[in-house]
Amino acid sequence: MRLSDVLKQAGVSRTAYYSLVRKDSVLPKSILRIARHLDVNPSALLDNGEAKVRHLRDLQNQAVALAKRYPNCDRDVMFRTLLNLELPPIERLRRALIRARKPAFTSNELAFLKELVRQKVDFMIIGLSAAAFQGAPMVTQAVDLWFRDIEEPGIKKALNKMGGSWLPSLGLNPPMFKGAHIQYFDIVLSVHGIGDYDAEKRNTVDVPLGGFSVKVLRLDRVIASKTFLNREKDRMVLPTLKSAAKILKMQNVRKSTTLNPDS
Repeated sequence: MRLSDVLKQAGVSRTAYYSLVRKDSVLPKSILRIARHLDVNPSALLDNGEAKVRHLRDLQNQAVALAKRYPNCDRDVMFRTLLNLELPPIERLRRALIRARKPAFTSNELAFLKELVRQKVDFMIIGLSAAAFQGAPMVTQAVDLWFRDIEEPGIKKALNKMGGSWLPSLGLNPPMFKGAHIQYFDIVLSVHGIGDYDAEKRNTVDVPLGGFSVKVLRLDRVIASKTFLNREKDRMVLPTLKSAAKILKMQNVRKSTTLNPDS
């Protein structure tokens, strides 16, 4: 059926149709503003809208109650953390990168992480990307990888498979990865304010990424490092990290109570 026939039968003029086509969105601006404030897709407010709105209001009420319980924590951060915890871990990271105006974290980047795991490379994800994986509403430019042994052969094997390469350290700068599919990953040689790699490996959580999992430094250890460093950029994110940590702690208590109702 031709477009002109469809418009005629629907009673829609060509002028009205092409006016809508030229718009970025046909949704009301109020819906777009609400979705932007809640950091959700506008369709979430339209698909089974009443139930979605009720659920979002319930999360907001939870955030309000938590903010009263922990007056030093930010209510909006708590609400966004509750939202993030309903997303798959990889989607949490993607949102953190999008907020930093970075290109999409694709299956190619995931494939590199999966290959590191397949090669049995001992590594963990740290920093703000680790916090984002756990639900904290962060903005991050890169995924920081901390390797137990930077000379481990499996690293170069994973790089070769992804068409990447290795740039050796220069002066005080750590070595770097180079390649289209590994642009997000930064190498970290040491982390200040916490233990060495072997000690901190006990303070990681396994985050599933679809068919495999990676070790991620626990949020309280990220906070410990940021607190020790005490740079301006650390002080800026610490309130958000601490607010998110309160949510995660309560979630873990609830899970523990559910698994052990008699405890």
